[in-house]
Order: sequence, then structure tokens, then C-alpha cells
Amino acid sequence: MTQFSFPIKDLVRESFKDPKGAARRIIGYQIAPGVLWEVLALVVILSVIVGQGPAFLTAAYDDTSGMMLPGFFFSPVLLTVVMGILLVLVVLAVHGVGRLAGGQGTLPGALAIVAWLQFLLVCLQLVQNVTLFVMPFMASLIGLASIGLFFYLLTQFVCALHGFRNAGVVFVGILFTMMGLIVLMSIVLAVLGVGLEGGPTGV
Repeated sequence: MTQFSFPIKDLVRESFKDPKGAARRIIGYQIAPGVLWEVLALVVILSVIVGQGPAFLTAAYDDTSGMMLPGFFFSPVLLTVVMGILLVLVVLAVHGVGRLAGGQGTLPGALAIVAWLQFLLVCLQLVQNVTLFVMPFMASLIGLASIGLFFYLLTQFVCALHGFRNAGVVFVGILFTMMGLIVLMSIVLAVLGVGLEGGPTGV
């Protein structure tokens, strides 16, 4: 039996230097869909662990910050479920909307690039967490940069997945799709009865 090797460090570097090339490599590994769903679930859990801790230590319990957090934020289990649902919707949108626009990407390919993108965001969150306790202002800049990188990398990954050449059109499509996902996610949360009001929900 051949041993599968996944060069994480090389792919992380390539994702920032040549995101399309990195996406093609990841898709080219043709990882089994079952494994990809497990990876996505793992990345969701890591995202909650890495992202929630520092937020609780700073804004979550800071009455002077004036920051209102969604009710589900105060339940790690609910937050994991919400993030998981959101990423599944992103995977389906990346595949479905791309195909409707004439793309050639597959669902496993969409799953692979979304899982990888979320892993990259977890890595950036780790860097931000460390910086938060050393240079808080720099941590804020990293947070803003992460948002920009998310849209840039997602645009490049989608182009690689579906064979699109016009990144500008893809970016605009992503923005409109994201707005639709926000509305859809709000409906899903309402159906699930998840509180969106600030503060603990008692769940």
C-alpha cells in the first residue's frame, strides 16, 4: 500500500505565493469525499477552539467594550454547529453557483478548497492570538488583513476549481453569493431557534 504524503508547509507557502497553483495541487490529490468531510469537521472544531478563546478573554466579558455578540457565541457546541452549517453552505455554493456560471469544478474539489482555506484562516488566527497579547494594535491589523486574504484566496481558489479566468467577475459573484448565504443562514438559525441577541442565551 502506498503512503500518502500531504506537504502542509509547502502548500501553505504556495497558497500565498501562487494560490491557483496550490488549489490545483490540492484538488489534484483527489482525496476521498468522506475524508474531506472529516477534515472539514476537524477544521471547524479547530476554528472554534482557536477563535473563541481570545475573544472570551477580551471582548466577550468586557462590559465597557459595548460589543454585542450573537447569543450562540457563548455556547461552544452551538458555535461549532453554526460554523459547520455555514461552511457546508459555502461548499455547496462554491460548487453549485460555479457550475451554474459555466464552471467545471466538482463537489469534492469545492470541499477540498474550502477546507484548506479554513485551515489557512485558523493559522492566521493563531498568529493573531499570539500577537494580541504582545501588540494588540498589530493583532487588529492582522484581523483586517485576514478578511482581505479570505476574499482574495477564495476568489483565486474558485478560479482554479472552475477554470474561470476573470477574477474580478468571480469576486463580485462571491460577494453576491455571500449576501445570499447570510440571508439563508439567518433563516436556518431562526428555524433552529438559535438566539441572535447579544449575551448568553442559556443554551
